[in-house]
Amino acid sequence: MEEWKVIITKSGQKDLENLDQSIQKRIIQKVNWLLENFQEINQEQLSEKWKESYKLRAGNWRVIYKIDYTKREILIFKVRFRDKVYK
Repeated sequence: MEEWKVIITKSGQKDLENLDQSIQKRIIQKVNWLLENFQEINQEQLSEKWKESYKLRAGNWRVIYKIDYTKREILIFKVRFRDKVYK
């Protein structure tokens, strides 16, 4: 079976680069956890304008991603503080 892979979009990379290194490390660890446990966990799907997206919680930070099942890719496009991520 082909493995899943994580793709960080330009906007996701920009968000990560704007964070302190300790927060970046925590986010990357959580994304790696998602990748390792992807098949076993329930994805937290968002609603309304984000209805095709999912969230991953990393403390007070949120990673917003989409899933491409045909390519087996997790596309990360936003990493923001929880009260600013959905704006």
